[in-house]
This record gives sequence, structure tokens and C-alpha cells, in this order.
Amino acid sequence: TTVAWAAGEGSPLLQEEENTTDALWIALAPLLAIATFVERVLEVVWERWEQANVWPNMAGVENTSDATYITQKKLRSHWLGTAIALVAVGLTNVRFFRLLGFEVLFSSPGWVLFDAQIGGIFDNFTVGTLIDWMMTAGIVGWGGTELTHSIIEGLVKGRSLWKEMRSCLL
Repeated sequence: TTVAWAAGEGSPLLQEEENTTDALWIALAPLLAIATFVERVLEVVWERWEQANVWPNMAGVENTSDATYITQKKLRSHWLGTAIALVAVGLTNVRFFRLLGFEVLFSSPGWVLFDAQIGGIFDNFTVGTLIDWMMTAGIVGWGGTELTHSIIEGLVKGRSLWKEMRSCLL
């Protein structure tokens, strides 16, 4: 980096900051994609659950604004989201702490549970891999989907407000 700085390509500190930012996006982009996928699947599940005469809940839900129903829906969304995230993280091998470059406890080769030799998460599967997998699924299932839902909801409300403002001006 000193040579680049001397050649007029920017200071080493700025380059380090850019590399850190790129690494952060590279680490977070797959997790954001998985969180968005899980949130959309949950949205479809609950939409179908609340409608009458639609599988899997033919009775539907009478009052979707009932406080007890909302609490149960939120809790079940967290658990279902975590289960879906477990599958998605397992299929893609996108583990949060591995992506950030942190060495998870019990990741040494001496702690290998099995080596399936099929690629992905099941090669050299250690106790640390299991911990990272479970923690990543928990982060996505409990926090990531709710955050993604709030962002999507905000974008939809912003779009509706924009349309409303345009119709008032015309």
C-alpha cells in the first residue's frame, strides 16, 4: 500500500477502509439474501394461513389484529424462520462468523465430527461449524427476517405515500 500511496493512488488508510467495506458487503450480502428469502417465505405462509378456505388452514383467522394472535404469530415466525434459515445456511454454507473471518471455538481439525466429502458445510464438519451454523440461523431467523420485513414494509409505505402525493399534485 505504501507504493500505491507514493504513486498517488490514495493513502493507505483510505485503501484499508475500502477493503474493510468491501469485505463487510461480501460477508453481509449473502446473509441479507437469505434473510430476504426467509422473510418472503414467511410472508406467503402467513398470508395463506390467515385466508379462509385455503390450505393449510381452511378455517382462516377471524381477527388478525388480536393481540394474542399477533404474539403467537411473531413467536412462530421466529422459530419457523430459524428452521428455514438452518436449511438455507446448510445448503449454501454461508456462515456469519466464518464470513467475517472469526475462528469459532472448537473449529480445529481435532474436533471434526464427520467429513462427508460432498462439498459445502458437511466437509470437515466440526463442532465449531455446528455452532456457527446454529448461530447464523438464529441471527437470520430471529433478527434478520424481522428487520427485512420492516424495511420492505417501509418501502411499500413510502411508495404508497409517493403515489398519493403525486395524485394530489395532479
